Amino acid sequence: MPGLGMVVAILVYATLIRAVLVPVLMRLAGRGNRWPPAPLRRLHARYGIAD
Repeated sequence: MPGLGMVVAILVYATLIRAVLVPVLMRLAGRGNRWPPAPLRRLHARYGIAD
């Protein structure tokens, strides 16, 4: 029984969390997902690197 419960928990995690919630939250967060640290931001500004 514990083995079956673990399999079900892993399947629920893999399908519900990773396949549904993470993409939805990334879409909602927009540009907040990819903020560069200050040194990298300055490097990009200096050399004109953009996404």
